[in-house]
Amino acid sequence: PKGWIGQVVKNLGFNVLFSFNSGTPYTSRTLPTQAFSPSSGAPTSPKNGVYGPWNYTIDLKLDKTVNIWKTNWNFYIWVTNLLNSELINFVYDGTGLPGDDGFLNTPQGSNAAVVPGYTEDYKLRIQDPQNWGPPRQIRFGVRLSF
Repeated sequence: PKGWIGQVVKNLGFNVLFSFNSGTPYTSRTLPTQAFSPSSGAPTSPKNGVYGPWNYTIDLKLDKTVNIWKTNWNFYIWVTNLLNSELINFVYDGTGLPGDDGFLNTPQGSNAAVVPGYTEDYKLRIQDPQNWGPPRQIRFGVRLSF
């Protein structure tokens, strides 16, 4: 385009990336019989016969390059996981959930839960941040080339 609009869109970049994948396979099990041992339940499916939830994400990048004092300045905004989708990397075998292994729902877990503070401490410890992927991130930046 010519004129004012042409100057606005000159050296303007817009990128969108949509990515998705099926969940990772795991072996479904009964609820664990021991604390902090999610694989202590008996298998209820063939090895790696069950899949976790699908993951999808949209990344967006918008940038504009301008020439200032014989140098190129590239201003950009980059948003990863634009929709802030819950990205699940790992699920517990007994529940299929990333944040609950199901031990507190067993008779052994109920017996242990009578200790004051046990339930809260157990829930905090079982919440492994590696079970989830990164949340939405917004990055602003400038790239200078001369």
